Formats: sequence, C-alpha cells, structure tokens
Amino acid sequence: MSRIRANTITNQNANGAPNFPDGITVSCVVTVEEAISEINDCDLLTYAEIPAAAVESGNVEFKVAEILVAENEFAFVAIDVVCEIFFDNTVISFNRSNWIDIDPTVIHLSPGEKVKIKSTAQCRFAVIKTNNDLSFKGKVYQPPDIDTEHRGKDQLDDTCYRLVRLAFDDTISPKEAKLVIGEVLNFPGKWSSYPPHHHPQSEIYYYELSPDWGYGHGELGEDVFKIKNGDLLTITKSRTHSQTSAPGFHMYYLWAIRHDDKKRYDGFTYVKSFENMFNFTCHAY
Repeated sequence: MSRIRANTITNQNANGAPNFPDGITVSCVVTVEEAISEINDCDLLTYAEIPAAAVESGNVEFKVAEILVAENEFAFVAIDVVCEIFFDNTVISFNRSNWIDIDPTVIHLSPGEKVKIKSTAQCRFAVIKTNNDLSFKGKVYQPPDIDTEHRGKDQLDDTCYRLVRLAFDDTISPKEAKLVIGEVLNFPGKWSSYPPHHHPQSEIYYYELSPDWGYGHGELGEDVFKIKNGDLLTITKSRTHSQTSAPGFHMYYLWAIRHDDKKRYDGFTYVKSFENMFNFTCHAY
C-alpha cells in the first residue's frame, strides 16, 4: 500500500497527520476488494489498488469492488489503471498506463450512488471526498471529456508552460456538487501554478514524479517545501502557491478544490506585485 508521506508536508497537526482544508479530505483505500469497508474510515490519501491478476489453471481471477457512496461526495481519479467501470447501467472500459501522455478518467459520484470497478491488472485510483448533503446525478468523465489547456505557452520563454487538465468545475458539474477536480503536468525544469496566486477556497495537491525518485518544490506563502513522489500539499484559504519541478523530472499533481459554502470557486487572484509584470492569458492552478 502506498501512503502519503504526511510527515514531510505542511499543515500538520500534533500527531503528524495533515490538517485537511475545511470540508475536504482525501480517502484511504487499500485494495478494491476492501473499498466498501475502508472508504469512509480513513483520513489520508493512498490508492485503490487492484492486485495483479491471479492466473490459476488458465482461469483469470477478476478483482471486483462494488462501492456504495454514503453521506459523502466522491471523485475517483484514475492514476494507473486497466479496468472496467459499471455505473448507471453503463460499462466503460479504459486504460491509463501513465499520466504523462494520457488524460485521466474521473468518476464523480453523488451521495447515495454506487459504482463497480472490475479489473485483472493492478489499478491505482486517487479517492477524494467531501461532505455534501445535496444529491446530483453522477458522471464518468472520460479522456475526450477532459479539457486540456496548454497554459503558459509562448510566455516567459515557456518557463511556466504546463498542461492543465480540467475534469470538471462549476461550469461543467451540477450546481449541487461541491468539488472541482483537475490535474497539472509540470514539465521538467519548469514552473506551474505561476504566477503565485490565491483564492478563498481550500485546495489539495497530490504529487507524483517520473522518474519516481525525482523531486520538485512547492511554495505556500513564504514557505518552500521539497516535493517528492506521493506527497500531499494542503492549501488553506487564501495562501499563495506556485510549483516547480527539478530538471529531468516530470511532475504530476492532482488538484482538488471545495466550493466554499459562502462562495463557489470561480477563479483566483494573482499576487499583486505580479499583476502588471506580464501579459498573462493563462490561468493558474
């Protein structure tokens, strides 16, 4: 089981576990078989792992989990998967072997909905949840649904050029939903979430690197953290943030924002000193 290296990141409580932003947490799922019992009981992000297929006497052993979402709104983000999803009387097959070249599949579920995951290969899902008393119709967002933007292209000599993959935000998901989900592919030696920006809603970044022994740096206000594979950065309300990856290493991060009960997420504000430095047309995540 892969577990977030919580003792290396910011916003920790006295026990060394991260203080998650208001109203949003990430859930621990050990294996898909255990998902039903584990999904509502854990506080840290790991993965839903489906072990490699067991082949005995020529028969493939399928690993299946049927997950009932209770009082929480959930998003399952495919990190590294080969599987079938059974949802809303539909079967969806997908394969994501890496996050550099392939857009994600994201399963977004309303409280009370069910999804079944079936696979014969090892699978990893990031599982994000937040409390939500409202119901809406869930959806599976497949790669053609993902809005991939080449942000920072042809600006500042491409030093902040990155790919931003938006799964859903307030313009796409139902108004009853509380989550905004996307990914960033930070190219080696470049910056992302740049210029430094902030917003009143809380946010979470989950990181992976390729090769996995690489590193980057994450800014949170005046604090700078060395980011390694499997780290999590919790961004509390209105703290500024930017990221960079060391040369030679692709850095991926999954980002999740929770709409504030008083103000839904509709954008961000640059740090004032950066506002007039460049003619930016890109957004920042």
